[in-house]
Amino acid sequence: MSEAEVQQYWLRRLAGGPHRIGYAEFADMMEETDWFPADLQRALGDLIKAGRVRNLDAAGKRRTRFVHFDKDGERLEFLGES
Repeated sequence: MSEAEVQQYWLRRLAGGPHRIGYAEFADMMEETDWFPADLQRALGDLIKAGRVRNLDAAGKRRTRFVHFDKDGERLEFLGES
């Protein structure tokens, strides 16, 4: 698994409008891919930094947990190719 593969997975997952990522969705992603939470978070962070994805519920910049999937989760939006 490469970083690019994980990023492409996120982009496919987020296509078609904002998606709420909570416990169930994050667990499904891990089960489907066999990737670790840190792999998914790191790739998501890189996509956010590159301006390709936005966390609609994040109050400020985050360094490690780019989506907080606890409680009701958070909404992520694909912003397009850059």
